[in-house]
Amino acid sequence: MPNDSMIAKLLYDQAVAGEVYPENPEGESLAILNMLADIRKLGYDYHYFADIKLRKITDPAIMELLLQYYPLMESVDTKGEILLKIDPKRFPEIFNLALDEYNMQSPLDKSYFSCFQDVLAKSARSEERIDLLLNFMNDPDNYASSYLIRKKLIKSVPERYRKYTFYYHKGVLLPITLDEFAKYGDAESVEILKKAATFTDEDIKSFCNSQEYKLCVTMQEYWEKCCTIENIQGTAKKLLKKLDVSI
Repeated sequence: MPNDSMIAKLLYDQAVAGEVYPENPEGESLAILNMLADIRKLGYDYHYFADIKLRKITDPAIMELLLQYYPLMESVDTKGEILLKIDPKRFPEIFNLALDEYNMQSPLDKSYFSCFQDVLAKSARSEERIDLLLNFMNDPDNYASSYLIRKKLIKSVPERYRKYTFYYHKGVLLPITLDEFAKYGDAESVEILKKAATFTDEDIKSFCNSQEYKLCVTMQEYWEKCCTIENIQGTAKKLLKKLDVSI
């Protein structure tokens, strides 16, 4: 079985092999090559964008260069990879950069750009930004595609934001949420668990056919794989049993 270093080298070699620059680069290609040259001037052996994407970056000087070249990038994927490498504590401006880029994508495309979802979740550190993100995620065009943001943000936001804002919205119940409701164990949480314990095929069908999930292919795939009667009912019943609550 290959070890971690072998896998890392394989991924790196594959990424490098995919980088092709023209003889007379311009646009994003030229920007990337110039950015790499400036990083080398700092004393780092960076020759490919893969060096940025796959290495851990801790030097603020490199992060400053990434921010400097960010406006010159044309690919959404490249922009996302760059923002991921920048420390949000030291450079809080990446929140607005990620949000602006994310807002430019169509409702369907938003679900595919996990880089921006990661950046938004880890850089929403002030209450103002958390409130802004909550309003953003509750927009019908953003709700389905923002599932990953909710999942990541739940780990860092203040307690008062966590419960129903993230785990239960517009009647949508995800299997991953059931354990969280059991932790609270209050009357409202128990009622939601009871509802999950009596789920029907029609309930699941109505969720899969809802407009919010039709906007997001990845969420439709998630429902098909994870949101089965067995998963939802079985998990809810086990949790209610632990809480010593009858259905």
